[in-house]
Amino acid sequence: MEVARILEAPPPLPPPPPPLLELVAVGDMIPHDSVKAAADRYARSYGNEGWDGLFEGVAPAIQAADLAFVNLETPVAPVTQVPVVNVVFDGPLAMLPALKNAGFDALSLANNHVWDQGVSGMVETVGHIEAEGLQYAGAGRDCAAATTAKLLQADGFTVGWISTTDVHNYYRNRRPQDPCVFKLDVPKILAEGKKAREAGAEVVILSIHWGIEYQTQPRDNERLLATQLLEGGIDGIFGHHPHVLQPIEEFFTADGRRTFVAYSLGNFLTGQGAGYKPASSLRDGLRRDSGILRVHYGRQEGKVVLEDLALLPTWTDWGECGGGRRLRVMLLGGPGCAEFGPVRVPLIRRAVGEGWVREG
Repeated sequence: MEVARILEAPPPLPPPPPPLLELVAVGDMIPHDSVKAAADRYARSYGNEGWDGLFEGVAPAIQAADLAFVNLETPVAPVTQVPVVNVVFDGPLAMLPALKNAGFDALSLANNHVWDQGVSGMVETVGHIEAEGLQYAGAGRDCAAATTAKLLQADGFTVGWISTTDVHNYYRNRRPQDPCVFKLDVPKILAEGKKAREAGAEVVILSIHWGIEYQTQPRDNERLLATQLLEGGIDGIFGHHPHVLQPIEEFFTADGRRTFVAYSLGNFLTGQGAGYKPASSLRDGLRRDSGILRVHYGRQEGKVVLEDLALLPTWTDWGECGGGRRLRVMLLGGPGCAEFGPVRVPLIRRAVGEGWVREG
């Protein structure tokens, strides 16, 4: 007699994790002479003429993101080649593929150094960025290109991105059809944000160059402007220009959105602060403190919402992390810079606000 075998159905598979969008943003990338010299020293061991070595310590955190943003505070114009003196900058071509290799996707161009190589140098820069397959915003061959929000696709999400500046060393905008940089214009920003949403953007991010150099707090003007922009439809603000960290603030809008502003993300990698000494050079240290702002968005009940916000602390290293005096950017508390983290991380927490900093 055969006994019927009753086969139990296998348990159902667990539901897939909800979609998650990870954005990261860093502060100012400036190729001072000391930064270029450091790349030259790395050139025997690293690609892109040594520039890959400058970013090696932070590349994994940047590469893990769906979209990564950096303020490119320099032209890249070797053909134009206006002499580099004092605060007139020009970056080498190899810097662009190195930024791409490090994980960056989007370069903010609206800043006070975008015209350092003149009009032709700015247009040349845009061409090199396009040739490298990177996204950019805030400057372009005409004003429509400079001011229109870019729509960036990442992991099933659509992000609208705008870049603007309130700071100018030179002002070379002429006619709308000429090369142009997006000068701060709140109604125009909000209109572009609205157009981006109508075109499918689920999140609208603004990179903005504003504030006063080396000041650790935003002015009332920046606070009021941030409120106006966030209430007007911007979901997050990446601030640049002061060259030091400033507070990160969460803001709940009248229409119920959870938004944020990072008033200044400091110097991502520059030659500033070379004279730092732990006991006596507070200002030099502040110009080398920075971080990778990590922003998580998710979908809840059909809406994209801000779920998490954190700063991964970084440091422009001139040997404090060990391994000799060589300039590079490092994750504080991470591999290669674990012991130096306790020296600077408390100061970074104080700069951006308690609760935002995540180590490791």
